[in-house]
Amino acid sequence: MNNRANKRAAGDTSRQTIWQFVAFLAVMAGVLIGSSIFQTEALRRETVAKIEAVNQRFEQVNQRFEQVNQRFEQVEKRLDKIEKSIEALTQEIRASRSRSGATSSVKSVSVSRRQRGRRDFFQAGKEKLVETRDTVAAMTPETGSCRKLPEVER
Repeated sequence: MNNRANKRAAGDTSRQTIWQFVAFLAVMAGVLIGSSIFQTEALRRETVAKIEAVNQRFEQVNQRFEQVNQRFEQVEKRLDKIEKSIEALTQEIRASRSRSGATSSVKSVSVSRRQRGRRDFFQAGKEKLVETRDTVAAMTPETGSCRKLPEVER
């Protein structure tokens, strides 16, 4: 009888251990699922914050590019005005010279914006125009003489 009581006690304690194991598994499964959900949400919030920061930076860069483009357009307009005024002055000088009967061997040479600031040579009549960053000079190849052109003749 003593032996049967020990078997029952052992069976009861082993059943209790199985229930404890099942409860442990259920708790661990809940903790695993809960922590996975929490981590997913935390990563999602962090990723959204980073994406918003990157988008904001792109917007700032785009605004800066727009400002630079506007500035270039303003500079282009100013350069066009300057070119028109130079052309008008050249026409005015030609008209005044033709009225006075004076002739010039230097002709007007239009220089594109890409050619400015470089060293370029242009043939105009008998003289060769030499343009550097600072000055424009007329050189006669036969004699080698060189004269600096006044601002108006440019």
